[in-house]
Amino acid sequence: METVSVISIILNFVLGGTTLFGLIQWISERRKRKLETDSVAIGNAASQAEVDDKEFETLKKQLDYQDERLNSYEKKMKERDKLDDEMREEMVKMKRCKYDLEMQVMKLQNQLSVKEEEYRHDACMVHDCAKRISYKPQES
Repeated sequence: METVSVISIILNFVLGGTTLFGLIQWISERRKRKLETDSVAIGNAASQAEVDDKEFETLKKQLDYQDERLNSYEKKMKERDKLDDEMREEMVKMKRCKYDLEMQVMKLQNQLSVKEEEYRHDACMVHDCAKRISYKPQES
């Protein structure tokens, strides 16, 4: 029995030592993996912070660009409104000029018709006078 107990002691020592060594190694590997996981998490957090910073800058640039576009559109709309007002004023002026010209045409047509009437009247009188002068009663 002694041999069995010596063998069993040797086996227990070897196996127990191996188990103890395995346990110590497993614990150290676990700590090592935990530290690696933590460092990866910290690296990911730093990367995420960089991504967030870049996203913030991008959004800020987009906002500035949108503000710039809005200001440009407002400026263009003001210019367009100004041009529309000027166009309406020009249209009113053109209509006034058109009506003035139509009035002048009507006035000139009226004067022309009066002059034509006077000319006809004068022509008739001259014609009648010529008939009177050229008309001599025949003596019989």
